[in-house]
Amino acid sequence: MLLNFQPVDLSRKAELDAILQNLPDMGCEYSAANLMLWGDACAAVENGVVYVLTRHAGGYGYFLPAGGDLCEAVCRLAADAAERRIPLSMYGVTDRSREILETNFPGTFSFYEVRSGFDYIYDIHRLAELKGKKLQAKRNHIHRFEDACPDWELITLGEDNLSVARQMVQDWYREHGRLHPEAEFAGEQKAIDLAFENFTALGFEGLLLVSGGRTVAFTMGNRIRRDVFDVNFEKAVADIQGAYAMINRSFARYLSEKYPELNFLNREDDMGIAGLRKAKLSYYPDLLLRKWVTISTPEAVLR
Repeated sequence: MLLNFQPVDLSRKAELDAILQNLPDMGCEYSAANLMLWGDACAAVENGVVYVLTRHAGGYGYFLPAGGDLCEAVCRLAADAAERRIPLSMYGVTDRSREILETNFPGTFSFYEVRSGFDYIYDIHRLAELKGKKLQAKRNHIHRFEDACPDWELITLGEDNLSVARQMVQDWYREHGRLHPEAEFAGEQKAIDLAFENFTALGFEGLLLVSGGRTVAFTMGNRIRRDVFDVNFEKAVADIQGAYAMINRSFARYLSEKYPELNFLNREDDMGIAGLRKAKLSYYPDLLLRKWVTISTPEAVLR
């Protein structure tokens, strides 16, 4: 029997998050908000397990099932793939889940590392404090920002000032599109527009960094586990040194003070962009969450 896949919308957030927020892994793709924002994912919930089907350039693929017994869930997914007559291709496989699959389905799956999809995960307190020799450069950037913008202030992002963030983001895309015409921002722009439109309903929080009446940086994210907050978007103007470092540290401080139980910030992947990878590595992630795509035939799993 086919799984009952349906589009992910606001009406499904509570049902999906009740399962996804209790997962042992910290992958950013496993949250109702992120499933809604990115791509055209459809989800099915059966016996306490979340199954996700997505469309991509080569056809259809699944996320690794979330919740319940992984081996049983993979077999259920294989049955769905067999009926659809598509390969059993699963995304979001971590080292932990790969080990489970290799142990219980020996020789059945092929695994392909997706370096551009690795999540950069940081101890929230380390980003809030920026202590130590390794992060001296970040502290220097912040000092330069404070020297250049002595009147800076932080404003909590909310429904009353989303228009300010929207305008700042529009200006950012316009400028970067001019400077980097080869860059592809359409997918991210669509996702951030959806986030703004559903800011409160999806549980987003954020900050504006303002100086001289000008918004110079913005950040926004959502909580994906009890102790993990996902930073979905972060933008800063290019002409003020240290604006990125300042908004990064400020958001870590804001969240750690508001939610003492938070331990980690997931700053998502680098999409294979060299500059973004360099920037995220420069903060020395506490965990670089490796991701794999795994492929098999449904018949090999079900035999």
